[in-house]
Amino acid sequence: MTYNPFFVPLPIVNHTYFYMNKLAFILELIWLALALFCLGMGIWATYKTGFSNSYMFFVMAVVALLMYFLRRSRRKRLENQQ
Repeated sequence: MTYNPFFVPLPIVNHTYFYMNKLAFILELIWLALALFCLGMGIWATYKTGFSNSYMFFVMAVVALLMYFLRRSRRKRLENQQ
């Protein structure tokens, strides 16, 4: 092997971590969009048919918001560890 004075070693980049972090962020946005959609549908269904027929939309909106905050806190914790 010959000596190359211009050789600069590149830092090792963990591409898997980068893509997983990007995927986690995209999933967060999906949960947030689902929560907003369910909330909107719940308001619309309450207006059209009453709360007794539309309460499930509000339950799903709360579950989606909980999932959003759970995934967000988990992603932030993993970012701080890296």
